[in-house]
Amino acid sequence: MDPLAIGIAASLLGGLAVVFLQWFWRSALPDIVLRFQKNEPRIGGKWKTQFEEEGQTYSENVTLRQRGRNVTADIVLREGDDETVYKFVGTFRNLILSGTYQSADEADYERGAILLRYTSKGRFVGQNAFFSKTSENLVSSRYEWTRG
Repeated sequence: MDPLAIGIAASLLGGLAVVFLQWFWRSALPDIVLRFQKNEPRIGGKWKTQFEEEGQTYSENVTLRQRGRNVTADIVLREGDDETVYKFVGTFRNLILSGTYQSADEADYERGAILLRYTSKGRFVGQNAFFSKTSENLVSSRYEWTRG
């Protein structure tokens, strides 16, 4: 076999091996270590939320993505025909999910913080804090997430 062809094939295989190891180190390994280290559940997926603001109950749909301890999510609030999307960034550690969210609409000033504890029943319970659009006061309310 031609030494040049062997060199090219070896380089390609070596490059693929490096790409695979890099992916494994950054993506798969943190999840494996996390599960063995703390026996924490995987929380990625679909969730439904419920909270109150000034006497009115709201619910949202959440698509949560988890990469090791780091999480991101899209939170969608539907009110009639209106839909508001929020971007969430946070961490999940020791069964506590904490982070901040802000409206995906850059013209909308709404943003806040979320602090939730994962319960034995497979749901999150905690608080969210934000400035109300209607009264411009800081509002804190009970916030619940259930699988959905």
